[in-house]
Amino acid sequence: MLLAKFDGDVVQAIQALKESGPEPNPELLGSADGLLADLGNCRSYCEECRPPLPFPFARATRQVKDVLTILFPEHAGAVNTTTQENELAVSNKAPERFLAMEKVWLGSSGAPRLFNGLWQVSSPSWGSGSAQSQEAALLHAVEHGLTATDMADHYGDAELIYGDFRSKLAPEIRSTTYAATKWCIFSPVPEPITTTFVLNAVRERCRRLRGRVDLLQFHWYDYEDKAYLNVLAELVRITKSHPELVSAIGLCNFDSEHVEESCKYLIAETGSVGIVSNQIQFSLVDARPLRKMTRYFDMILSWGTWKEFQALLESLSTTAHKHGVSLTNVATRWVLQQPAVGAVIVGTRLGISDHVAENLKVFEFELDDSDMYNINRIALGSSRQKVTTLFDKLGDCGNEYRKMH
Repeated sequence: MLLAKFDGDVVQAIQALKESGPEPNPELLGSADGLLADLGNCRSYCEECRPPLPFPFARATRQVKDVLTILFPEHAGAVNTTTQENELAVSNKAPERFLAMEKVWLGSSGAPRLFNGLWQVSSPSWGSGSAQSQEAALLHAVEHGLTATDMADHYGDAELIYGDFRSKLAPEIRSTTYAATKWCIFSPVPEPITTTFVLNAVRERCRRLRGRVDLLQFHWYDYEDKAYLNVLAELVRITKSHPELVSAIGLCNFDSEHVEESCKYLIAETGSVGIVSNQIQFSLVDARPLRKMTRYFDMILSWGTWKEFQALLESLSTTAHKHGVSLTNVATRWVLQQPAVGAVIVGTRLGISDHVAENLKVFEFELDDSDMYNINRIALGSSRQKVTTLFDKLGDCGNEYRKMH
C-alpha cells in the first residue's frame, strides 16, 4: 500500500510538471532520464528476484516516459513508451452483458448510460491503486457491461491507464468500449486558432489513449474570448476529416446561453450542430439543468438547510427500501430518468474499491410517479423554487468552475 502511494505521488508530481509548462532544457532532461533509469533499475531488481516481485512503480514509469515525449519529442525515439503485453482474458459473458445494457446514442455510437468516471485518479487524496489493481478494476467493469469511461487531459495519468488497458483487449471486446475524454483550456491560447493547432491537440489525446477518442469534450475558460467558437468549428470538421482520431464532439460545463451560441455558430460555419453532449454537474442537490437545460457540502448549503438535506436522505432511504436497492441507486436513477440526461458518470476509485455490482442495480428498477413526486417535493421544492434559488446563487451550469481560473 505504501509503495502504491509513492507510485501515485510520483504520478502527481510529474503531472504538476507537465501542467507548469517548464522550459525543456538539458538539466530537466537529465533529471527525467535519471529518474527513469532509477525506476528501470528497480524493475530489473524485481524481475531478477526468485520468485520475481511485482514491479510497484509501473504508473510512475509510464508517466515519466509520457512527460519526456511531451517536453522532448526529439528524444522520444529513445524512450520505449509502450510495452508488449499479453491480451487480457475477458469473460465470454461480457458481450451479452454489454448488449443488455441501457444505452445512449452519442453521435453514431451507443454507450452504456453509466460511465466509469476517473476524476479520482487526479488526486492521491482519493487513494492510489497500483497499475495491476487499476487494470483489474477496469476489466471487472467491462466484463459486467460497463464499457464507457470518462477522463480528461488533466486527470493525472487517467488517459495513460485507459489507453494501455484498452490496447490489451481483443478487437471484439475493444469495439464495445467507449472512451470519453476532455480537452480543457484554462487560460488564453498564446497562438492563433488554426486547424493544425486543434488537430495537434486531438492527436495528443489519441497518443495517450493509444487509439481513437470516441467522445472529445471541450472546456473553455472564458466566454468573453470567442476563440472557443473557432476551436469548436475545427473540432467538428476534424470528426469528418479524421474519423480515425475522434468520433464525436461534446461540451464540458458550458452554460445554456453558450451552448445555444455554440450550436448556432456551428450550424452557420459547418452546416450542422456537430456537438452531441454537454457534461455538467446534475444531482438531487444541484438541479440547475432543469432551469434552462431540458463543492458537495457547500452545494448542500446552497441548496437548502442541513435539516432539509436529512429529510431528502430519509425520502431516498424509504424509496430505496421499497425497491430493494441502495440510496445511491435511487439518487442515480432519479438523474437517469430526467428527459435531457443521456448518461451518468459515477466516480471510480480505480484499484481501491469496487462498486460495479451495486452500480448495475440502477438498471433493475424504475422510479414510479409516486417516487418522483416524493423526491421532487423535497429536492426541487413544491414549485421548483430550490432550482431557482440555486441558479440565482451560483449562476448557470459550469459557472462555479470558471470562477476557479
